[in-house]
Amino acid sequence: MPTQHQLFAFIRLSRLHFLAMPVLCYTLGVTTALNERGSLKQNLLVPGLIIELLAQLSVAYLNDYGDMPTDRINSRRTLLSGGSGELTTGVLAPQVALVAAALCQGGALLLAALVKIPALSWLCLLLALGAAIFYTAPPLRLSWHGLGELTTALVAALLVPLWAYSLQTGHLSWSMVKLCLPLLPFIMSMFVAIAAPDIEADRQVGKRTLPVRVGEHRLVWLYSALIALGYAAALLFWNGVFSTVVLLLILPLTIWAGLGLRAPLSLRPWPLMGMIVRAALVPALLLIVLNLVLRFA
Repeated sequence: MPTQHQLFAFIRLSRLHFLAMPVLCYTLGVTTALNERGSLKQNLLVPGLIIELLAQLSVAYLNDYGDMPTDRINSRRTLLSGGSGELTTGVLAPQVALVAAALCQGGALLLAALVKIPALSWLCLLLALGAAIFYTAPPLRLSWHGLGELTTALVAALLVPLWAYSLQTGHLSWSMVKLCLPLLPFIMSMFVAIAAPDIEADRQVGKRTLPVRVGEHRLVWLYSALIALGYAAALLFWNGVFSTVVLLLILPLTIWAGLGLRAPLSLRPWPLMGMIVRAALVPALLLIVLNLVLRFA
């Protein structure tokens, strides 16, 4: 029987606050399908979200297990960056994370089979679960080779909305892809900010994240380039008037977020967490506005 101390450690390990972004991304696919169909498949709506959240939870557990070397020495970990660190304190055995991840992924697959998701949804689900595993697990170890930020952005910006959309429609569409593509660089910029505080610890253990490869002094330029790419993609793929209004709305926030990535980064947790929150608000605001426009426009 786990102790209260272990239970709270497991809750922190789960990093439940990271579930908000997948919910927004899932809602985007649902809202788009509703606009096209005029109704929703209620039997797949909640199960689809539960499956997605189980996949996201497995990422948290596998990431903490794979990142124990950097978590042991990370002095700049915050609530929103680095791993939870709960597997390095001795309170929880590292195997707990592997068991939890296996249960989450197994539960996701079982629920998907029980509710009989469409064939294309199976493809989305298997890709998402594979990304969760190989984000830190060998032989790919994507986050250790500079591909972690791109992988997580691809899953959040494209795969999750397409998963939700395919559940409701049984197919994929180019219009759905065009809606999601501009989100990719915006969400990737958030993951760059999340990885930024861990640069020194990651460098010491040989984890070559994108911020490590670019270097602390060029992070603000990387962030700015991603934001500029997001703006260009939005103007290209979204309605001209809509995209102009939305992009002008978030412009002050993108500048404020970018300023937080100027070198040298703070050594204190609260300023670092504030920097990440500002960067996260950019894609979060975009997703909220997109959902509202699609639903009520």
